[in-house]
Amino acid sequence: MDSITHSQRTITIGYGPGYAGSKIWNNLRSALIIPSEIDSALTAQRYNPALLLLDQRLIQEQEFSTWRAQFPDAVILCTETMDLDADLILSDNLPYKQTCKLLEMACHHWVAKSVDSTLTQQQETSFRYLKKLADISIALSSEDDLMKLLRKILEEGQNIACCDAASLFLIHEVNDRERELVFKLTQNDSMDFPFEEMHFPLDETSIVGYVASTDSELIIPDAYAVPAGEPYQFNRSFDRRTGYRTRSIFAIPLADKNNEVIGVLEFINRKKARSLKVTDEASALAHTLPFDSEINILLQALASQAGIAIENTILHSDIKALFEGFVNASVAAIEQRDPTTSGHSFRVADFCVNLAEAISLSNVSRLKKIKFSESEIRELKYAALLHDFGKVGVRESVLVKEKNSALGTSTIFICAYCLHRNGCAVRRLTSNWPFTVKAENLQHPNYSRLNCNWMMTCAVSLRFMKLSRLPTNPVLPNRRIRKSWTESTVTGSSTTIRIRQSSPPESSNY
Repeated sequence: MDSITHSQRTITIGYGPGYAGSKIWNNLRSALIIPSEIDSALTAQRYNPALLLLDQRLIQEQEFSTWRAQFPDAVILCTETMDLDADLILSDNLPYKQTCKLLEMACHHWVAKSVDSTLTQQQETSFRYLKKLADISIALSSEDDLMKLLRKILEEGQNIACCDAASLFLIHEVNDRERELVFKLTQNDSMDFPFEEMHFPLDETSIVGYVASTDSELIIPDAYAVPAGEPYQFNRSFDRRTGYRTRSIFAIPLADKNNEVIGVLEFINRKKARSLKVTDEASALAHTLPFDSEINILLQALASQAGIAIENTILHSDIKALFEGFVNASVAAIEQRDPTTSGHSFRVADFCVNLAEAISLSNVSRLKKIKFSESEIRELKYAALLHDFGKVGVRESVLVKEKNSALGTSTIFICAYCLHRNGCAVRRLTSNWPFTVKAENLQHPNYSRLNCNWMMTCAVSLRFMKLSRLPTNPVLPNRRIRKSWTESTVTGSSTTIRIRQSSPPESSNY
């Protein structure tokens, strides 16, 4: 059995009560091979044997297929008298040494099977972690809000490491010579507590400060047992205040694209299962584990992605702040050009944003599908603020309105009216206007042939009683009428608009 000893794997051989009197068990017993009598399925579950030798009593308790299903990784043995489809069948007539050799072969078979299963699990785990890292990379690169990004980094780190808590620190440059650590965010599965952003000096006396200053990782199995010769020590003030017990720690620096440290990720209390709670000394000792090399490699990959994502998000925020400054400066320039309408751009922007938000929340059937995202509302706000940007290039004499009229405002009328033979409709429509409208050339014989009203839309622009000549585009029943219609002329004094229109077409087939 020397070859089994070289494998350095503990093997439990479970056998039924019918084989308890065999002398072979005493001869096989060693530091790595442990024969154990199993009298029931419950006992077998407790021992979880690598080799399972069934007898009549165990088969009577439950069927062979049930044993196979309960112990899929075990090598199942039986004697030739039982007529079972076992992995290895023993015989009472075999010599002692041959029986030992068969058991040795069964142990080797289990070791090979176990190694193969372990490799398969490692491959599946590696593939799962690679896919997880790819998903994390995509998620981090698509986030442009800094606090949401930091929260996502901590959540993914806790999922990978299966740890109870995680914290994130960023380096803040106070001035050209002084830097400090900013405690930006923390998450804890076992307890809720109010969080406040705090600032710490950047030096090597603390664990996080040492990692940031030296650009090196720290793996601490027990935070309360840091060697006395180390320059850093664990600060127990949080544990004393809350009753929490910090045990295992893994701190790793965050670097940007230039390999300069911009922050530190700190993972605390790796657990046997994420659902376990660490609330005191006893639970910390029972449920926590040290951080191993496999998990640390994955956390290093997360940290490298997180550092670049944080840098990109900060740069994106700076660009947005720069654009906000440009918009505000442009609006200020617009407002200074025309003090009479000061504040107009901001009022239009507020109105547009409120209208978009109201539409997004509306329950009206035709508006339910219209939803404005946060970025779309921001774009709408910028567009509304800059809608009068053309004022910057307008001459002062044209722009400043109070020099032209005591009214101090500009009016644009969009008029739709009907042309009848006698012009009564025009007079009714314009009876309440602050100026008179005279329609000429309406007494034309062709009007009597028309069985429809002539509709025309006329844009009349008034600049403080100064009337301009504008073309009008009639809205007419069909193409032939539109082609025969000519451009309108708008002229007049301060109180009269005189409209001249060409004759309607000769054809009466309308």
